[in-house]
Amino acid sequence: MATFDDIKLAVDTIRGEGNNQIILLKCTSAYPAAYDEMNLKTIESFEKDFNVIPGLSDHTMGIEVPIA
Repeated sequence: MATFDDIKLAVDTIRGEGNNQIILLKCTSAYPAAYDEMNLKTIESFEKDFNVIPGLSDHTMGIEVPIA
């Protein structure tokens, strides 16, 4: 539910405290999350836009998204 600017502020604040070991997780706030709401391409943009290790906090049912 955060905007790009919210995420940038958080990452910049963490780095400003001297911590560059950041993992940023993509999370869809619905539970369970529908497949069409996942927007998994966001994970790639986290790495590119914020230079962090990207990941997924998955709230879908089943095993399809973790496999993808």
